[in-house]
Amino acid sequence: MDTSTPGIRPGLVTLDAATERVLYVIRNAGGDPWIVGGAVRDALAGATTISKDIDIEVHGMLPDDPSDPDGPRDMETLAYWITASGVPVIWAGRNFGCLKVQGRNGAADLDIAAPRRDIKTGDGHRG
Repeated sequence: MDTSTPGIRPGLVTLDAATERVLYVIRNAGGDPWIVGGAVRDALAGATTISKDIDIEVHGMLPDDPSDPDGPRDMETLAYWITASGVPVIWAGRNFGCLKVQGRNGAADLDIAAPRRDIKTGDGHRG
């Protein structure tokens, strides 16, 4: 992670080598990967072990709007580069810009997504 980014604590979350490789690929493809979710929560609570699953939000290369016509191309490009690095990718939500990487040999499972804005519609949604 970029040590000059305010609020970012490099080394907070312990990562395995496969996750580090995926982060490297994302950066080289022009993205700015952020570790988010439960792995960060657990690390802040004092966990020192490698998380079994890690959520990565990619900024700077993927569109904020999932209806953007360039969105699938950007996700395709990211999926291509991750796969080319030797890490197989599974589409978890092509329309939402979500990729999954199943950890092998003890590596963490990864959920990789573009930032997006949810639009609340339908029964039960408010606001």
